[in-house]
Amino acid sequence: MMQRRLADRLLPTLLDRIRMAPTVFHRKGKRIIEINAAWKTACAKAEVPGKLFHDLRRTAVRNMIRAGIPQQLAMRISGHRSDSMFERYNIVATEDLRVAAEKVQLYVDGLPTETEEAR
Repeated sequence: MMQRRLADRLLPTLLDRIRMAPTVFHRKGKRIIEINAAWKTACAKAEVPGKLFHDLRRTAVRNMIRAGIPQQLAMRISGHRSDSMFERYNIVATEDLRVAAEKVQLYVDGLPTETEEAR
């Protein structure tokens, strides 16, 4: 895809020369400012109607944290400058809570009992 985008950045000029568009995604060399219609169409084609563009950032943050990437590195990748804003994106889901409860139960089950401690 990026090779296609690079080729699409090469634009003809009036003097039969080629110039490179300053942005990867553009319309005839002009920066794209409004993407709502294109986003809605893309979501419909991908069969995920109602998705918000911003959901991608939230999903990326969640995936990085669950993959074990340190928070500071994940913040650099996602562009978050403050811990508080990053935490707003690191949404805790019901499944996360269930997994955490299972981990605590496994830990507690592995603790020595009073009779084992007395030995």
